[in-house]
Amino acid sequence: MRVTGERDLRLSLSDMALTVLPPEIGRLGTGLAHLELKNCALTELPPEIGKCRALTWLDLSGNALTSLPPELQQCKDLTFLFLDGNRLQTLPEWLRELATKERLRALYLHGNGALGIPQDVLGPTWQEVSKSKEKIRPASPRAILKSYFSHAGAGIQPKIYLPTVATDDASKSDAVLEADGSAPANVSSGIEPLITRPGNAGSGTSPDPRQVNIFIGYSHKNTEEMDTLRSQLRIIKYTTKWPMDVQTDKEILAGKEWSAEILRTITHKMDIFLFLLSMHALDSEFLMETEVEIALERHHEKTAILVPIILEKCPWEETRHKSLRIKLSALQALPYQKTPVRDWDSPDNAWHSIREGLTKVIEEWRAKQQ
Repeated sequence: MRVTGERDLRLSLSDMALTVLPPEIGRLGTGLAHLELKNCALTELPPEIGKCRALTWLDLSGNALTSLPPELQQCKDLTFLFLDGNRLQTLPEWLRELATKERLRALYLHGNGALGIPQDVLGPTWQEVSKSKEKIRPASPRAILKSYFSHAGAGIQPKIYLPTVATDDASKSDAVLEADGSAPANVSSGIEPLITRPGNAGSGTSPDPRQVNIFIGYSHKNTEEMDTLRSQLRIIKYTTKWPMDVQTDKEILAGKEWSAEILRTITHKMDIFLFLLSMHALDSEFLMETEVEIALERHHEKTAILVPIILEKCPWEETRHKSLRIKLSALQALPYQKTPVRDWDSPDNAWHSIREGLTKVIEEWRAKQQ
């Protein structure tokens, strides 16, 4: 935790795995101007946040928020608001009013798929803006909210656009907004609508708001197999048109405190855990004692699914949760009949079996969430 200043306070509680923001935050009142709560584990904000009326910078990125408290509208001086990487379902009307007054200069909503705001409207991410040597400007908050409320007000949710060819960086768009906040005429070139939200009348695409978040745990000595697994998941995504987000430590690290960031992500955001098991994996202390432990616990609570993927003969079946005594051997592993990938006559057949099995797992999870 870092606190600087006496008036115009700057408070940073980022990467602290908070589950609750204490209501005492309101005691800082009009002295708090800059508050960072990124990459915590917050699912809601206390009403007392509204007492911090001098806030100009509020970073809530990388949490698990589904809504914003109405009391936040009392912070009328908000200039930078970071809400990317949450689970927001709707946006409040007062947010549009704040943007209309042109006090709000930057609004980041990337990674909230349920809102249905196209990537080209969201514009560049904060990372792209802050690292750009050409001084890229963020998308206009007014344009973002106009897009959202124009569809929501009519009972229609906007389409979510994805590149026609799936890539690891599929969620990013190279589109640059025009000066008035609208998308340029050529923004749809090479892009096709794959997913629509409920209420999209006249569309030939089935409504599908549920994104499945998948985490791959592996030893870095099995990077080649991890890349193969990602390819199989891209095939599933492309052929089924299911919205999926696949992450490994490559995406999660990004210069952060690696253990805390991975811990937060797999604890609160992932729906399906895939662990590539080998002798190298079993030798990874953090993988087996932290990632697998948490995944086993969530699988036991039925808030996620854990699928072991056996790469080679190794004593993986003896792995168990320290307190719950749940063994990996009790779970349905892949490939078929738990035969390790390297024991198949053809590796292609082994990965085909894995892809078929994962398709069923993802389909069952999606059905469960309806």
